[in-house]
Amino acid sequence: MDFSMRIYFKLLRRNFYVVTADDILPAEGGGQRFRLGVGVVVSVFASGTVLVQGRFTPRSSKWGRQALSSILPANTRRQLG
Repeated sequence: MDFSMRIYFKLLRRNFYVVTADDILPAEGGGQRFRLGVGVVVSVFASGTVLVQGRFTPRSSKWGRQALSSILPANTRRQLG
């Protein structure tokens, strides 16, 4: 099981709703992109880099931040609004 699938299953275990799961083109680094129901996008690249982008919905802001920070690696780059 690769790194992106491990993160995907961790997201499901923590009750995140995954709206879509797309492949990232090899020209952009390869990997997977998960759009979550709480308003953020988690990109997991083949190199092991994890990027979180977007803005949480107001209802899920505190819960979502805490849950994502416990799931994702400590060196995850976050670009959250």
